[in-house]
Amino acid sequence: MAKDEVRKVRMLRSTHGSTNGLDRHHFEAGSEHEIGSPLMTEDLAHAFLFGGDAEEVGHEDAEGQGKQAEPYQQSGEYTPPLGETSKGRKPGPSATK
Repeated sequence: MAKDEVRKVRMLRSTHGSTNGLDRHHFEAGSEHEIGSPLMTEDLAHAFLFGGDAEEVGHEDAEGQGKQAEPYQQSGEYTPPLGETSKGRKPGPSATK
């Protein structure tokens, strides 16, 4: 992809997200957001795409010409943060025995 192309995601359901862990933003179902913008960072877009909350939509180049989006493909296997399961919750007491 050329660097002057704009990638976007379309929210499939309404949800909240944060780019810095402090400020929470509401993302309405059906809204489109440019990936790489201050509100929709690459990491947040990846989380929404991976979680099924969003889909990548057609790209636009610098002239506004639309292009078909390639299907989202996860690169590599997800590794949760230390002490969390892949569902984002800490394991219960029975999981540590």
